[in-house]
Amino acid sequence: MGIFCSELVKVRSAVGIAMLMFSVVGPAMPAMSAAQAADFSIANGPKFSCDLPNMAHKFTADFDPANHVLMVMAAGVAGLKKVERVAGRLKAWGARDFRMIGRTQERQRGYVVDLGEIILVTLRGTSASGEFFSNLRFMQRKLSHYGLPGKAHKGFVKEFASIKNEIWQALNEMNGIARKPIVVNGHSLGGAMGLLTAVLLVNDGWNVQSVYLSATPALGDDKLSYYIDERLGGKIYKLVMKDDPINFVPALAENSAYFASLNGAGFEDVVAHGIDKANYAPNPGHLTAFDEYDLSLGQDSSEVALDFWRSVTPDQSLLALPIVYARKFKNHKIKYYVCRYGQLL
Repeated sequence: MGIFCSELVKVRSAVGIAMLMFSVVGPAMPAMSAAQAADFSIANGPKFSCDLPNMAHKFTADFDPANHVLMVMAAGVAGLKKVERVAGRLKAWGARDFRMIGRTQERQRGYVVDLGEIILVTLRGTSASGEFFSNLRFMQRKLSHYGLPGKAHKGFVKEFASIKNEIWQALNEMNGIARKPIVVNGHSLGGAMGLLTAVLLVNDGWNVQSVYLSATPALGDDKLSYYIDERLGGKIYKLVMKDDPINFVPALAENSAYFASLNGAGFEDVVAHGIDKANYAPNPGHLTAFDEYDLSLGQDSSEVALDFWRSVTPDQSLLALPIVYARKFKNHKIKYYVCRYGQLL
């Protein structure tokens, strides 16, 4: 908590932003014979308490909705505590080899797995207390040490730095000669780290085929977002549940005027100024937004975010925001993304 407080004092409008933030190496697999083709399909994935169509991953750079369901499932597998359970799930999908990333006594941060036609890099969302406090370090820092323009969320950069070398080592061990296409996948905090992973892999000459994000908070400012979009050439696919608050923090600079219009006992201008100061931009990529009843493609990210903030500020009351916002946290769970989105397909 001391780290969080030290970050807040650096910003004159910290009260406003704070209100908005209520916001190892794994065992190698034996090589498969030609008859043992990978079967990266929903039927072979973890089971959920909902009926889903049995769709298989399509090994293409083009967007496919079945791929996104599978990517959310894969992120859920990354969050399993026991390596044996992760290995079992990956074997069921036909994994030829894999490496754990950021393994601790509790669990791993993700994995790199060879699925035959692609190498999949998957990073999970927040689960440990240290990661939670990193999420709260939302002031931005420059990325010049990575050769990137603009600024990014300080906590996300810290978490990424702790696993970057492991990802690159795993890829060099598993994919150094074949240079298969790489798919980067992340949920929540893992999505933010996935964006940094993908753009730096491209800059290092790796073949990144696509990037799948789900429930991912804003990574950084407009300079960084534009650069990542330019480098990855429309290969980023974002999945957003309209009632999941994590998608909409930190609040976007484009939405600051809305907060200035609220009734907040004098705090509304402070909040709006804090959002402007933080200067977060939407993550790049093609957006799929959905709720329990419908999904839409190609909506504007800022408009979807603004619709969310309107829904959690009833009667235009800024002071009611934390309570209504907190009630929606349950929608961030992997199972809701898999079941609600998968059943709409």
